[in-house]
Amino acid sequence: MFSKAQLDTFSQTLNRKRITQATFDDAVRENVEEFDMEVEEAVSSAIEEFKSQGVDLSNVYTGVGLQSHQAFVLSNQMREHIDQKDFDSLEVSVSSLHKEIHQHIEEDNSDQIQSLIAVLLAAETCALFEMGLDALQADDMEVLLVQFLDLFSAILALSSDIRENFRKLDGVKKIPMSHQNSRIKCAALSVASSTAIKDEAGKAAVMSTSPWEDIIQTLRVAKDSSDHSHIAAQSTSSLIVALTTADDTTQPSSSAFSNARKLAQEGVAASLVDVLNMLWEEQPTGNEAFQISCHLCTALKVLAANDDICKELVDQGILDTLFTILRSSLVHALQAQTDLTASALGLLRQMLASDHVKFSVDTQELVDIVSSTLQMYLDDAFEDTRVTEHAFGSITALCLRNPEASELTVDNGCAKLIVASMQTLMDRKSGSKTPHNGIAKTLRQGCMALRNIASRSPSVRKPLQSYNAVDVIENAKFAAKAACT
Repeated sequence: MFSKAQLDTFSQTLNRKRITQATFDDAVRENVEEFDMEVEEAVSSAIEEFKSQGVDLSNVYTGVGLQSHQAFVLSNQMREHIDQKDFDSLEVSVSSLHKEIHQHIEEDNSDQIQSLIAVLLAAETCALFEMGLDALQADDMEVLLVQFLDLFSAILALSSDIRENFRKLDGVKKIPMSHQNSRIKCAALSVASSTAIKDEAGKAAVMSTSPWEDIIQTLRVAKDSSDHSHIAAQSTSSLIVALTTADDTTQPSSSAFSNARKLAQEGVAASLVDVLNMLWEEQPTGNEAFQISCHLCTALKVLAANDDICKELVDQGILDTLFTILRSSLVHALQAQTDLTASALGLLRQMLASDHVKFSVDTQELVDIVSSTLQMYLDDAFEDTRVTEHAFGSITALCLRNPEASELTVDNGCAKLIVASMQTLMDRKSGSKTPHNGIAKTLRQGCMALRNIASRSPSVRKPLQSYNAVDVIENAKFAAKAACT
């Protein structure tokens, strides 16, 4: 079932009227020449006329001075530099346009960002992709080619209109994901990722290029501990997540889950586990190893889409590696380790939705690790709720239709720690610092964990009452604005 808001979004997407930049410019020109309007008045009149006809102008630059806009100027400069093979000047214009885009994003002004998108469309910036690739690859310009790809990754991430224009120019097929240079390959995967984020047509276009072999080859770079290991893990993870996340709200259905199954079938999940297992054979302590592992866990989480895939991951030894990672988090108090702990618990939580995993995992060790993790993050949960939420979620999944596990959570104190963590979050929620809305989600997950612990285990209900669990759940409804009902 879809909500009214979702149905309205689908309808608007299907029925919207669009015009080209040339059509808008012609209307402005007519207002100036035929009706003697000043430029500003001519633009305003054209906007009013098109909007009265129900035209969506989001893809059109409706300001004054299009050709003097910095992004338009830089796009034209890039075109000239590519034609002239003036690579020194091209490097400057690529860098300047990237900075221009970054500045707009940093300022977070939606109107200015929309204007920037329209300018890039009007300047036909996407047409520069093939031109630039041909010139730079022919002249073996590795550093500049990476910068060029990074620029287009940023451009494509801006808008579905830009991504659609890119696809119409067959840009996806031209992304050099099979390049032999590992750094260029990583940058190319990032471009593919930007093409697929929040875009069903983009996901389909990337999947049509059979990207799994390029993903697996890039993962080998992460495994080989080269200078590009972190970038390789990050770029592959980003692409996998983009392809397997149902994030295009303009469409009523998604290919995300079938994409996850296809990538797993082609060996991507197995390659991710292989790299992760290798990294943790000797329990690394370095920041970079933690960051790489975090990316790998994030990618595996979205690929663990069904029982068969989860079974394959278990057969490869993923649970032992995850336990090793989580035990190490109790020793290293680094931010990168916290990120990894959250990612590892998130993966474990996802996998525990599989009955095969739930009943093959070492329940005692799992509950002990979750308890120790909750204890460690008890005072810090307010600042960053991710670890606590995934710890709650893991227990929620473990205890669903599993009374033995429920009893164990009470026996080793895990259930009591869940109640204490929820109370801590509520005690601090009324303070001056509320960094994000993760508190509501975490409290809701805590309520679900307590529900699953108690639902099929009558023997644990009295201990839960002694922890004031009922009062905490009732209070959580108000603290999380009814998110826990």
